[in-house]
Amino acid sequence: MMDQPFGSVTSNDDVPLNADAEYDQEMEDLLTAVDEEQSSDQVNIETLLQRIEALEAANRELENEKLRTIADGQNFRRRMQEQAESTRKFANESLVRDLIPALDNFERTLLALEKGATLENLVIGVKMIDKQIRDALRDLKVERVAAVGEPFDPEFHEAIGTVPSDSVESGVVVDELEAGYTMHGRVLRAARVRVAE
Repeated sequence: MMDQPFGSVTSNDDVPLNADAEYDQEMEDLLTAVDEEQSSDQVNIETLLQRIEALEAANRELENEKLRTIADGQNFRRRMQEQAESTRKFANESLVRDLIPALDNFERTLLALEKGATLENLVIGVKMIDKQIRDALRDLKVERVAAVGEPFDPEFHEAIGTVPSDSVESGVVVDELEAGYTMHGRVLRAARVRVAE
């Protein structure tokens, strides 16, 4: 046996006896480190799970908000379509309301004719009806197209034929067969005319 320092005893395998204590300490340190790491991992996992749960809740809320927004958009679009349909249906309501009294007067005139009214009274009734209708149209900015004596304008006039004339300059409207009308300046119907040649 060789000389060994004092306090170090060896076993048969030439391993110092205090090696078991060092091994035990190392194992204990390793187990403590593993426990701490597992504990730390457990905390990290719990934190991650809480974060995932919070994100899933936020995602559900966003999904619900998206569905509400889509539903609001669809409802808005439906309301706009209903409103447009209603506007189309009743667009002429004002005109019809203004024409009803003219219709009433027309019926009165026909009844007066059946009861033997004079021609003079019938003419008065018809003129009254004409005025009511023209007033209703004027309120809607409907105007009659000027024709006779005006230069032919294809935007406002439709030539049905020509008339030879020495007294009127060529290209001037000399006869109106059917009146033309504009609404807010846009042609509703061109006047049907004959033009001097």
